Amino acid sequence: MWYISRMAKPIYISLIFFLLSSIPAVLIAHHGFQIYLAGILVFFGAYITIQAQRCKIVNTAILLQIAYVTASSIHMIYHHVVTGISRPQGLFSNVNFTAQMLELSLPVLVSLAFNKSIKGIPKWLLYGGIAINLLALLITQTRGAWISAVIALGILLFCVKGWRGILAGVTTVGVFACIQYNTIAGRISTMSSASNGQNIERLNGWLVTPKMIMDFPLGMGFNNFKYYYPAYMLPDAKEVLIHPHNLFLGIAADAGILSAISFSCFVGFLAWYIVTNIRYIPDTFYYIFALGCATALLTVVLHGMVDYTLKNQSIMVFCMLEAGFCVGMIDYYKCSALNRK
Repeated sequence: MWYISRMAKPIYISLIFFLLSSIPAVLIAHHGFQIYLAGILVFFGAYITIQAQRCKIVNTAILLQIAYVTASSIHMIYHHVVTGISRPQGLFSNVNFTAQMLELSLPVLVSLAFNKSIKGIPKWLLYGGIAINLLALLITQTRGAWISAVIALGILLFCVKGWRGILAGVTTVGVFACIQYNTIAGRISTMSSASNGQNIERLNGWLVTPKMIMDFPLGMGFNNFKYYYPAYMLPDAKEVLIHPHNLFLGIAADAGILSAISFSCFVGFLAWYIVTNIRYIPDTFYYIFALGCATALLTVVLHGMVDYTLKNQSIMVFCMLEAGFCVGMIDYYKCSALNRK
């Protein structure tokens, strides 16, 4: 028997409305709609699978995705060290997409490493995976991914191990940061620089995108931002942006204001539901696993303040897989608690 918590219903309603409100954008440009559709289907698929007491299927899907990301990390490190490419793209089409997949993977790997039920060789494989993915994340040179991953991992470590976890995390990150010190120092120094060209172009994009959205309240169509942007560019803008470099502005530009509002509601309801109900998962393994997935989801929103983090289908599917896992596990155990009563 399925159990849908009353508190969780707004999550499902806002997600369905998000899909429906983006349909008008399909009439303008259909390529891109499949990203939203695939993500939503995966979310409900993961939820239903867990409710059917098939938790291991979803766990395996998440672990396989992380294994693929780790393989991409090895590919990146090889080309960075052997061929001398400063920012190799890995197995994904874009180095920034690789960074986003890494920030979705690292918190889950760290959470699994803290599970006491995992011992021996699997534990050491997890440590190796964390080291490989952390080094690959540094190689991507993606500032937004660095910051969001550090915040998410800090929250995870504090929830699991308290201040000792924070100290261990700072030490580990510090050691790896020393390997790429010059690159990190250079990238961090540009973050607050008013003369940095990349910062200027993003700021220009943020300033004009609201005007573009008001002129196209139903959306410009998926991936059409770059065609309309030249007509709105500020006088000092030099680069034609392909998207607004913001998650919520990107959705509003692609699929319309209603889609952005409904997606914002989904994010808000999801965050509230996980934070207030994750304690209902009594199983230590699944509790820490869900905590890792929840903090991984946080990176999407944090990084989304400076980039369109759900523009890629693989990222959307991975994100919704973790979201469906969290909500499904909470509802599954809440249902079990009600049955016991």
